[in-house]
Parts: sequence; structure tokens; C-alpha cells
Amino acid sequence: MANLLPEQKLGYPSSDGKPMAETGIHVQTILMLHAALQDFFKDRPDVFIASDMFWYWELGNPKARTAPDVMIVPGVGNHHRRSFFSWEENGAVPRVVFEMASQSTWKKDLKSKRARYRKLSVPEYVIFDPEALYLPEPLMGFQLKGTRYIRMPLAADGSLGCSLGF
Repeated sequence: MANLLPEQKLGYPSSDGKPMAETGIHVQTILMLHAALQDFFKDRPDVFIASDMFWYWELGNPKARTAPDVMIVPGVGNHHRRSFFSWEENGAVPRVVFEMASQSTWKKDLKSKRARYRKLSVPEYVIFDPEALYLPEPLMGFQLKGTRYIRMPLAADGSLGCSLGF
């Protein structure tokens, strides 16, 4: 028992044993987005980028967790973590969460995940359908305005105006 990591002692696992994504294209999309964001923020040591990592937001409740496909958390430092614990990061929540829609997740991405991230006050939520099979549009973004998510319009080139510059 003495060799266990602190989060394991407390019952906060860092893995659920499930695969990272549903298909190879989803894994590639997650990895490419993660790499692009790391490159974009290479001069920002205060920005943490994670993929498929548990985010725990409630101390004492290991079930209060989610594992976004990709999340960006500014202001917390870019160092290794097995999981992200908001209470250990001065209450920090991701600034942007990305989910890759797939056959088994797209309905949850649009409904329950979006509602969860809204409730947790994540300022921006982006859903991408790399196969363009499930969502009304392959790229959908939402910005938190008050207590509601408002759909972000796509630019003429198909991009979103996320505020990655913080």
C-alpha cells in the first residue's frame, strides 16, 4: 500500500482501462490536435494540454470526473500529471474542451457532455466529427454566455473563432 500514488490511495484512478477512441481516425485526430496545441502554446509554460486524462472536479467524490478527448487549462503550469484535480489547481477548469464525435459518442457529445461542461463553467466546448457522419455539421463550437452555451458561428473557411490566446 505504501508504494501507491496519492490519488490511488484516495480512490481516484488515472485510467478506466478503455481504449482512447473508437477508431483509428479518432485516435489520429486527438493526437494531431494535441500536437498542434502543444506547438501553438510552446512558449506558454503556464498552459496545460491533456488528452484522454481524467479531470476530477469534486474532492471526496471520485465519480465526479470526466475524460475529455482534449482539454486546455491555462494558468496551472505545464508539468506531468496522472490526472487533473481542480482542487489542487486553485479550482481551475479547462478553458476549452474538445470531443471527437463518433458513432457511440455523438449523442452524448451533443447532450449530456455539453450539459456537464456548461454546468462546470467550461468557457468553450468544441465537438468535431472527423468522419462527417454524425453531427449536423462536422465542427460545432459553443461559448458560455452566463449559464448557457451559445453556438459559435463558423467562419467562411470552416474554422471557429475559439479564444486560444486567452
